[in-house]
Amino acid sequence: FQEKAFYFAEKSKSAVLLEAISDTQAKRFANIPNQLLEQEKQIKADIAYWEQLLADKPDPAKESEYRNQLLQTNEKYARFARNLERLYPEYYNLKFNTQTPRVKDIQQSLDNQTILINYFFGKDRLYIFQLGQKSFEALDIPKNPDLDKQLSTLRNAVFYSIENTYTTTAFALYQQLFPKKLSSSIKKLVIIPDGRLGTIPFEALLTQKIPDKSKNFKDFPYLIKRFEMAYTYAATLFYQNAKKGQNDLSEQIFLCAPVSFKSENPNEVALRHSLASLPNTETEVQKIEQLFVTQGFKAEVFLRKKAQESALKTEQFKKSKYIHFATHGVVNETSPELSQIFLAATADQKEDGNLYSGEIYNLAINADLVTLSACQTGLGKITKGEGIIGLTRALLYAGSRNVVVSLWKVADESTAILMIDFYKVLLEKHKGNFSTSLRQAKINMINEGKFSKPYYWSPFVLIGQ
Repeated sequence: FQEKAFYFAEKSKSAVLLEAISDTQAKRFANIPNQLLEQEKQIKADIAYWEQLLADKPDPAKESEYRNQLLQTNEKYARFARNLERLYPEYYNLKFNTQTPRVKDIQQSLDNQTILINYFFGKDRLYIFQLGQKSFEALDIPKNPDLDKQLSTLRNAVFYSIENTYTTTAFALYQQLFPKKLSSSIKKLVIIPDGRLGTIPFEALLTQKIPDKSKNFKDFPYLIKRFEMAYTYAATLFYQNAKKGQNDLSEQIFLCAPVSFKSENPNEVALRHSLASLPNTETEVQKIEQLFVTQGFKAEVFLRKKAQESALKTEQFKKSKYIHFATHGVVNETSPELSQIFLAATADQKEDGNLYSGEIYNLAINADLVTLSACQTGLGKITKGEGIIGLTRALLYAGSRNVVVSLWKVADESTAILMIDFYKVLLEKHKGNFSTSLRQAKINMINEGKFSKPYYWSPFVLIGQ
């Protein structure tokens, strides 16, 4: 019965995302001609364009026109999809053959030091499913009626450095979310959050109560000191990625940093001028480039005016194992299609430097890791069952196996230090192991002292393996 409960909890998670990813992968392996794939890409780009215009809340006359255009384009895509399914039966079979894995299937994809924890909210209950390589347990506990309030309190306390509130809330949440002690042999947690749990970094939870007068952040018992961590939207997604493994691309990185965000387009001046320059991002990408070159690997750098949308259509982008954006990001929680990454602006309206989530869905990404070294890129609209809809989902759909994003506005200097150290550890000690490398970089930052507060290191989280 516990396994059935897990099955239905899992079945409700990210069904739309999983279907979309299955559809994309099916097209790649069904021998569909490139001409048809390009045709599909153009139709989907048109859909994203009309959705974007509607999300900007135009006047009634324009809104009616845009809705009509969107309806026609959606109907065009539906006809296109039906035709593909008729002409390419292999595509049809691949697309609709995705099954929810059983508990034992997921267990086989875990090593003996990893626990996958799937959270699921009932009306007034919290269900916690814990899967290890040789263990499975379902916990059914009362949901704290103030849980949502506590999650918001934790974010605010970390962001605004309200120290006593942080220490109290971080320990209370740890007690609620980890009601049973985990085995000392466990080194890694894979977290599948539900609802607003996806808005907090579990790494910043405290495993012990902190005395009120203690302000030595360096010595706090953060959960990150006990475990390395990764997050995923569904166990099925984790299982599929584990089966695929890493790609066979060479250790090449694509680095992109606009640094300044001024625009020559008069319609964009106000928005662009509100974005502060990020001088430390230039140092960030240059030092990361040096790390890769020193190891004998290739690094393609698109800096300042070269950091345009056109750079994402190059062969360097498609062939890169790692993709790193050091820039501003904006998440629109009401209209996810308006979430965007800012690149260098040009006079060309089609390449305006505003990389919207709809445009990201249409990118061809083959990378093992995409890092958004930018503000609050891990947030988005919280939808029942689907989780957070924002930039992360767009990148996973586009083909990235893993994504590093942030959960709030981050500081320029500390972010550069964390990112440089992350790649340094990754290349020198833990090649291919992103969760271990990110954990070590965070612990290094805590131990160094200057940026030991969770505000600096905890917002960056790994979505993936």
